[in-house]
Amino acid sequence: MRLTAQQVAQMRSEIAHDQRSKLWMFPAGISAIAFLVLVSNVFFNDATGEGITMLFLFGGGIAAMLAYRAGGSDPQAVRNTLQAYDTAQRRWEWILERCDPNTVLETPLRLKPRETVYYAEPGFRLEERWTHQDIDTKTTTPNGFGAAVVGDLVAGPAGAVIGASIASRKTTGTATNVFNSVPVDTGLVIVTSLRFVFIGSRNTVEVADDSLLQELEPGDDDLLEVHYAQRAPGEAYTVDGDLFYACMARRANLDYEMPDPPEPLAEDYRQAMPAPPTALPK
Repeated sequence: MRLTAQQVAQMRSEIAHDQRSKLWMFPAGISAIAFLVLVSNVFFNDATGEGITMLFLFGGGIAAMLAYRAGGSDPQAVRNTLQAYDTAQRRWEWILERCDPNTVLETPLRLKPRETVYYAEPGFRLEERWTHQDIDTKTTTPNGFGAAVVGDLVAGPAGAVIGASIASRKTTGTATNVFNSVPVDTGLVIVTSLRFVFIGSRNTVEVADDSLLQELEPGDDDLLEVHYAQRAPGEAYTVDGDLFYACMARRANLDYEMPDPPEPLAEDYRQAMPAPPTALPK
């Protein structure tokens, strides 16, 4: 569920209300003790007008404190919702800052003339590798009548049972190699106006293609496939999907759809951003 600014303000007010109510705990405890003392004096000793008056005053104060404390929603549930909201807010502010065309993305690349960095974040290089074998076994039961007859002739009824049991044990199996996408290197994933670069701890991959930027699109699993001649089987790179689309939409000014703010932020939370540059810097 997405929350409006008014709903968030109301939740923060409820938390403040809960914190203020906790300040009543100490005086309420003293009042409760005094209330019990007054009750004992009123009911077990001679009741006076002042004692009865104090009894009602302390009792009314405790009742008012309990009523004030009980107001509002479940404080812990509200805190959990606000914590999720604040986490989403920090992430969205980070995305807006990183995709802002005025933010300089630092990279170890030596940029070429008229080259601009659009995306530069840590990531993994993945490849399809053999991981294990699936063993499928199958046990068949052939006709054990012949073995039972031979066993009966040799060892009597007990031999017949043994012969039939031996005849039924026939197991076959097949092994299937299983390949999975596994991380093979970690480093920095960089997309510029002229090329794709992965600077890893083991290897560096650089792909320069005029049509490359139009083909880069992370899947639902936030994996970016870059096609080139020496591409390894299943080669892909991990990216932050929301940030990648935001950078390509705002920094590159390409036909990429800007992501929505993460829940529980409202869909219109800080959507307005500075207009992208009309031309690449010289």
